[in-house]
Amino acid sequence: MGVDDRKANYSNYGIGVDISAPGGDYGNGGGILSTIPYHSYASYQGTSMACPVAASCLGLLKAYHPNWSKDSLISQFFATTDNIDSMNANYINKLGAGRVNPYRSLTESEPILSKKLKLTIYNSFVSDSISNNNGIVEPGDSINIGFTIRNYSHLISSNSVKFTIESPEYFIRK
Repeated sequence: MGVDDRKANYSNYGIGVDISAPGGDYGNGGGILSTIPYHSYASYQGTSMACPVAASCLGLLKAYHPNWSKDSLISQFFATTDNIDSMNANYINKLGAGRVNPYRSLTESEPILSKKLKLTIYNSFVSDSISNNNGIVEPGDSINIGFTIRNYSHLISSNSVKFTIESPEYFIRK
């Protein structure tokens, strides 16, 4: 993230992103101030700066609540982020739970963690091995369709997920 909560050009995005943290952005407000050898400071940018920001926020929370379980810490950490979707319209639901907010993580009691599953097809295959096994789905073939769905949500699970397979093709029958 840049300094204004907008996704920086180097930032990762997608359903697998857990959380966002500022990493600086020279093109948009500068970098993150860091210590360097010989008692000095420098300003850098990138995921190499964002990662320590996120890790230190979680470390601060752990130091503040040393007896909390791992699940309690993670729940508090993700539930107290700031939503940055409005500043990143092209990346809605692709920048994790939001931007880390250490103040909120230390001061809010019992924040609500989103109960929304983040599912995506992780792997898929189609095989016509039931028919003639030539690798082509031909008229009259019976096929196997397989896939793996991955849940990217933290601390959220379900044993009753429903999904629908659809096709825009008019000639595929149910």
